[in-house]
Amino acid sequence: MLLRETIESRPRTTSARPRPARSLERRPDGRLWLIEDGQERAVRPVRCFPWSAPDHHVSLRDDECRELAYIADPSDLDSGSRRALELALEDAGLILRVTAIEAVEEDYEIRCWSVTTRSGPRSFQTRLETWPRPVPGGGLVLEDVAGDLFWIPEPKELDARSRKLLWAYVD
Repeated sequence: MLLRETIESRPRTTSARPRPARSLERRPDGRLWLIEDGQERAVRPVRCFPWSAPDHHVSLRDDECRELAYIADPSDLDSGSRRALELALEDAGLILRVTAIEAVEEDYEIRCWSVTTRSGPRSFQTRLETWPRPVPGGGLVLEDVAGDLFWIPEPKELDARSRKLLWAYVD
């Protein structure tokens, strides 16, 4: 049985048993795997605080939703494990991070957005009455007609064209 323990850098202490080695790996099946004490388990990442700390506090859960590990800060992981976690979080689709806005067009009762995300270009639609809303921790979020969420973490850091397109929809 695995005990819930935070994956983080800790000073080594002189104890009878060394700290177990842990790593994360992305396999060809696209899943994230936790490797610990010679055991390998498929896990899925769940952000504990998606809006206030999207890059920190990640729970790794098995298929029965049991937490197997908790990652307070991914920067404490080795580079391979950190990259595997980043890719798994992007694939989870919990937050699509917008890096640029290419176009916004209004159609009958629909607004069509063309954006660039960290995962590549995306197009989505929002209802005309749906506006970007602020979220705890900063930034704005848009919810499309399918319920997917698009996050703009730092609107002021977007390029000039993106800011101009967004400005018409923000108070």
